[in-house]
Amino acid sequence: MSESSRLSTSERIKIVKWYAMYQNESKVVRQFQQCYDRTPPTRKSILNLVQKPDETGSIEDEHRSGKPRSASTNENKERVRAAFEKSSGTSLRRASLKLNLSKSSLPQMMKDAHQWMAYNVSILVPSMIEHKSFDDLKDSILFYEAYLPSPNLIKEEFQLYQRKWLNEALEDRPDNAIDAYVRCNGTFFPKIKVLLQIYATLPMTTTTGERSFSTLKL
Repeated sequence: MSESSRLSTSERIKIVKWYAMYQNESKVVRQFQQCYDRTPPTRKSILNLVQKPDETGSIEDEHRSGKPRSASTNENKERVRAAFEKSSGTSLRRASLKLNLSKSSLPQMMKDAHQWMAYNVSILVPSMIEHKSFDDLKDSILFYEAYLPSPNLIKEEFQLYQRKWLNEALEDRPDNAIDAYVRCNGTFFPKIKVLLQIYATLPMTTTTGERSFSTLKL
């Protein structure tokens, strides 16, 4: 059994988010020990895990031969993501019929799509915003468009937000989603405030049964 296979989904998400914040395996190891009080994964395992979304579209291990193939293939995940980008209020039943996928497989794929899009939103954490562009955020904005006060002028809002934090010393910039959300002025940056709230709260949300995709708790 590989070391990564012993990690829970929530632990995998934490590792990816820590690495996004610190870009340093040793710091991730320390954070893991403090958070879970048990032996952390090796630095090699951490690097393998953070590369998974780019390689497979998921933070989970791939299924081995001999077991039934899951409906959660990269192609199906992309179809689900595209469908809910167009209409985030679509019900599970309607999406199941439209995409020809079972209702039982949709919740996890929808949750994975949320997690991956929220991971992209991490560029809004001020300590990470340097050398980033609006293009890095486009997919997430489209995905969460239904939750934004208005998608208009979001590019200008991002550019103003970025300039604000680049004028601050690096050590004075928030380095996590919670602090970034607290210090984000919702009057000047209402859309970014919502995106940061999604990023900060998503791992604790669930989507089940006949609930609509639009029931993300904000």
